[in-house]
Amino acid sequence: LTENAISLYPNPCANFISIDLKDVFGTAVIAVYDANGRVVIAPKETATGTYQVNTSELKSGVYRVEIRTENATVSKQFIRD
Repeated sequence: LTENAISLYPNPCANFISIDLKDVFGTAVIAVYDANGRVVIAPKETATGTYQVNTSELKSGVYRVEIRTENATVSKQFIRD
């Protein structure tokens, strides 16, 4: 699992961000952290494909999505407008 295997869109986002897990095999655990490293969206397990995260309750700012699989962990940043 590499950073290029995951894509986030739209970025910046408003009410949701889509996470494309098409190159991930098996299940993934997704969590969202704020700039201070606090969990703002609790970890959820999902299958591969495209997963949508509701960001409507997040304040404007920079956030980090962490995607954990059996073999690796990848983090990507996104901006909430």
